[in-house]
Amino acid sequence: MLDAVIVGGGLAGLTAARTLQAAGARLLVLEKENRLGGRLWTHPGTDTKQKPHELGAQFFSRHFQAVWQLARDLDVPLLPVPFQLQMRIGDEWKQARYDSWRILFALPGVPWHVRHQLIKLLRDAGNRNFPDRDLAEYASRYHSSIKEYVVAPFYQTLFFSKLQGGSAKHFLSHFGSPRSQRIYRPAGGMSQLVDKLAEGVPVQTGSEVKQILPDQDWIHIRFDTKQGERELRARYALVSIPGDQVTKIVDMESLNPDDLQLLQQVRYSGTAVVTVSLKHSCGWCGFGFSVPPKYSCVLAGGVFYDRQFLCGMLTDDAYEKWRYQSDDRIKDFAVTELCKLFSLNKSHIMEVNLFRWDSAIPKFIPGMADSFRQLYGKGIAGGRLFLAGDYLQLGCTEGAIRSGLEAANLMRKLLGTKG
Repeated sequence: MLDAVIVGGGLAGLTAARTLQAAGARLLVLEKENRLGGRLWTHPGTDTKQKPHELGAQFFSRHFQAVWQLARDLDVPLLPVPFQLQMRIGDEWKQARYDSWRILFALPGVPWHVRHQLIKLLRDAGNRNFPDRDLAEYASRYHSSIKEYVVAPFYQTLFFSKLQGGSAKHFLSHFGSPRSQRIYRPAGGMSQLVDKLAEGVPVQTGSEVKQILPDQDWIHIRFDTKQGERELRARYALVSIPGDQVTKIVDMESLNPDDLQLLQQVRYSGTAVVTVSLKHSCGWCGFGFSVPPKYSCVLAGGVFYDRQFLCGMLTDDAYEKWRYQSDDRIKDFAVTELCKLFSLNKSHIMEVNLFRWDSAIPKFIPGMADSFRQLYGKGIAGGRLFLAGDYLQLGCTEGAIRSGLEAANLMRKLLGTKG
């Protein structure tokens, strides 16, 4: 008999599974896709000239301590990625770096007399107890240059087009100090973390969970496979799928009204990742391109690999507007924007591909992360069901790992397994 079933083989679920298995728990991970990783998905490259590139999460910053520690624990080598933004100032494109204290001296478009406000912004980012508020209201406290050329472009690298309705804590959890903005990716791509996490863990892919029904003694799980419908039961279950999908598989009558109301508030922004192969080197390598929203850039950010290959993301507004367009139409929009950004001619482009993510990143609103603490800080549905995922804690990959660890540790105590 299983101690635990983990529903979802993404970063949160695999982190929890590895932690529980190390403590001696008998478990199984069920993943509906034919691959593991969720929104961590590294394409291996199509030829010897093209290195692995990301179709989902592309990197993490130095101040994401949980991701950093996980990579070290798994003995995954990390590579630094230059963090530099192409920013539109008036009619010109200029370059700014956020991973160096030079941001205080060489950020284009910010007058000298308001640079001291950057220090205040950096101090806020380091304040873990900062009270949450609407990001637009928070940003309005600063000179317009700080708002338009620091806060807005940086927030847009998360592919959010508008400051209104966003969480200041969500923004600040990513910003950090310039030194912490040095960003990294595993040498073999983000999926290298997934591969290492999954080593030795019992996993069944191609298994879509249809219903989770708790009773007093067990969790009953019904799921579909290629061989047909199956059922199993376990002492506990951990659900690590996008939060807006939880109530579709968990018996709603087993949830108390407060938990149900919180889960029904979860919303995600969608995006599409556009990959572009160039015939010749663009002469630029690293992370970035972003602009103040008033210039209506349809691309949020991306990474150049080997100067001839680009992964870029659409902003949430652009994807919401075009999500029902054909792939070819969306690719044409994105390529047109790239050509403007980097003074490219369409004849320089060799191949374009597009990958859609309808549930790419949670839409955190002010106070949302604090409210969700009651969900991952205890078991729900009679104490036999636990939750994990990046909608429960701030920080994307960081939040996914932390929530997975916390849920696993709660389950470990209940199971009475070793530390």
